[in-house]
Amino acid sequence: MATTKNNQQRRRSSQRSRGPRHVEPVLDPTWKSPYAPTSEEREANSALIGRWSPALLGETGIVALLAIVTVAIGLVPIYISLAVIVACAAFVVMQARNIQSRKEAAHGLAGELVAAFPVGGTKTDRVRLSTVVERLSATFGLSDINCFVVEEAVPNATMVVDGEGYTLIVTTGLMTDVELIELEGVVAHCMARQRLGYLALPAMLASATLRPSERAKFVAVLRTWAFRADEVAAAMIRYPLGLQRALERTSATMVPANSYFASEDYARARWIWFDQHIDGQELITGDVGEAKTRAQALEEW
Repeated sequence: MATTKNNQQRRRSSQRSRGPRHVEPVLDPTWKSPYAPTSEEREANSALIGRWSPALLGETGIVALLAIVTVAIGLVPIYISLAVIVACAAFVVMQARNIQSRKEAAHGLAGELVAAFPVGGTKTDRVRLSTVVERLSATFGLSDINCFVVEEAVPNATMVVDGEGYTLIVTTGLMTDVELIELEGVVAHCMARQRLGYLALPAMLASATLRPSERAKFVAVLRTWAFRADEVAAAMIRYPLGLQRALERTSATMVPANSYFASEDYARARWIWFDQHIDGQELITGDVGEAKTRAQALEEW
């Protein structure tokens, strides 16, 4: 009898010593990453193209209105006012055609960039890049991405619109210098630009000749875009240190005088590239788009 009571006590004691039952975590289907771009953000960024020359068009409209008013109150002969109105209308049409031609040139940028570099990389490099792109394409919801490894010692990468798809260009310097997880961060950054609606405006700046004042108006906006793309990319791949290390490598690069990244073509197209200040130019104090600054921010995540 005593033995039976001892066994019962041991069993009860064993049951009391058990920890809480394991409960599988339940994922919230409504949860969204705080860094994920919204449709409103993407649309606002894409709509910047529509503001290409608003000041000039606005001034033209004011001049035309004044011409109509002067005719109405009889201050000037009607033929002079009509001449002014016709000139204003012609200017508006010319500006619209100019904007359209710049858009068409931007769509041809992919072919121009590929043609500007010799083919580079080994078969292993191309397979490595394609594997990373295929894995991340599903994450970012992209398809029809043509990958090119080009011969250029300076590490950098870009993705631009190419017809209905996209062209991703990666230099041999990047393929050689970075590890796989770092390459994944760079490619994710390029894809994040598409998710944010960042591809069109920088491509137009790269393919158009603008007055310094007109270009500066858009550059002021573009300076913050690379940092925002870093946020989206790091959140999507869930490893910000890979992207951070890639930025540290590019920021430490010395650009040779004969490199594409020391040319005027790059200076005009810098805003489409992963490291847009790799030549050390166009920097201002505390520039959030500088690779070192972006790397420090990611290190603090």
